[in-house]
Amino acid sequence: MKAIGMIETKGLVPAIESADAMLKAAEVTLIERRFVKGGLVTIVIAGDVAACKASVDAAASAVQRMGGEIVSTHVIPRPHSTLSGLIVNRIPGDDEEISDPDDEESHISSRNKENEGGGTPSETVEEAEEHAENTTEEPAEIEETGESRTVEIPENLHKAELDEIVEAKGADAVREILSGKKVVELRTLAREYNGQFGISGREITHSNKSALIDQFEEYYKK
Repeated sequence: MKAIGMIETKGLVPAIESADAMLKAAEVTLIERRFVKGGLVTIVIAGDVAACKASVDAAASAVQRMGGEIVSTHVIPRPHSTLSGLIVNRIPGDDEEISDPDDEESHISSRNKENEGGGTPSETVEEAEEHAENTTEEPAEIEETGESRTVEIPENLHKAELDEIVEAKGADAVREILSGKKVVELRTLAREYNGQFGISGREITHSNKSALIDQFEEYYKK
């Protein structure tokens, strides 16, 4: 079983600096970063005993140079197998090679290129995009037969826009136009009428959706 090395610092920046120093100092693997209350951050690495000791020493020196605060450092040679995956993340065994981040990035990049080249993954993306297009909400519309044009209902409806729609559709369409709006939206719209409404102020605030639509109908049918 490989050794594990640990350094606990106060603050995230010293922890990042220590992790960088550890990985540069020797051939070790970063297996865990843990946040503790009070701003404490613990970095855990795995590798050969000598490599872990060298990495922890390098990390401690790096944190001290930048003026950071080190709470504690420690190296455990040949930790018990129970620790692996229970207290800390899985510790690589002696027969496991330490993965090279560059190789992993290269492998991931290669897989991404394969996906971009076609096949099942790209088809899945196309299906997802098609599904997203089909489920995208569109502005409400009121269609008319004959020569009348289709009128779109904006998501954020204002008085001037409603005036134009009613002029094109007629006052009888008011209820159909406003029935898809939330009561909060109707209250906001009602306040744009500056006292021309049958209700105002707190009455608008306390009116329900049906009462507000009735007032809009009454206003446009004058």
